[in-house]
Amino acid sequence: ITDMIENVLIVPVTALSMSGGTNIVIKVDGNKAIPAPVKVGISDGFYQEISEGLQEGDKIVINSYQINNSSQNE
Repeated sequence: ITDMIENVLIVPVTALSMSGGTNIVIKVDGNKAIPAPVKVGISDGFYQEISEGLQEGDKIVINSYQINNSSQNE
């Protein structure tokens, strides 16, 4: 163990993608999928700390790479 934190918001790393050098997640608001910039912290390789941009209870797309790949194929 090189670092340890408690009481933080984490998301699976598959929920993150990059856009213009900024980490983003896809937030779900009703029927809309909205890219949301986030500030990230430490990761264990499976989960990533989110220090800004999301709140507990926000709904996100977990496998955002599937959205990115399907939009590139259109």
